[in-house]
Amino acid sequence: MEHTPTPWKLINEKTIVGTDHPRQGYVADVNLHRSNDEQQPDGDTNAAHIVRCVNNHESLLNALKSLVKEIDLSKLNIRKDFALLNAHAFATKIIHQAEGK
Repeated sequence: MEHTPTPWKLINEKTIVGTDHPRQGYVADVNLHRSNDEQQPDGDTNAAHIVRCVNNHESLLNALKSLVKEIDLSKLNIRKDFALLNAHAFATKIIHQAEGK
């Protein structure tokens, strides 16, 4: 099943809708408050963060894939290029997580 097409946007600060709004309903309503010791009215901040993350997910994933593809592991030295090798491994792990693998 596919998620609601992007880009998503905010209406009334806490309601997330897709490109098909108002024909299709809402994606999410983030009007709830977290409740630890005190309630914090952070629904609008959370909603904006969700929209920003979702709308940039594909671009960031494609950029990361391009960077990983450009790193030629056969030309790297384990001692001299350890940080780059480590970054490649971490980026590859994140790509798999983002793709649900």
